[in-house]
Amino acid sequence: MGITILSIWFSEDGPDLLDWISENGGTVITTLAIWLIFAVLTAKIAAVRGRKKAPWFILGLFFGPLALLAVFILSALPTPETHLQCPDCAELARKEARVCKHCGCRLAPAE
Repeated sequence: MGITILSIWFSEDGPDLLDWISENGGTVITTLAIWLIFAVLTAKIAAVRGRKKAPWFILGLFFGPLALLAVFILSALPTPETHLQCPDCAELARKEARVCKHCGCRLAPAE
């Protein structure tokens, strides 16, 4: 099967791969450019949400709009500005919380 397809692409009497690229080159380049834009946007948004850029860029290259949607759906990682560590169980809790949701320990009020 694979040899047949390759022989069609490169045979002298059948369609030629170079002819196909020259006829559809604008479409291919536009599609690749849009896909690259999805990858860059995915990496930028992931970085803003506290995640690593490189893995999300690669996901954006392979999955395009699906990776962009995934990075929007995922919540931002906890930061010291939004969370504090429970003194009893060492789990992260929101700064506004009065009681740790993991162990029930009373938390000091945020100042």
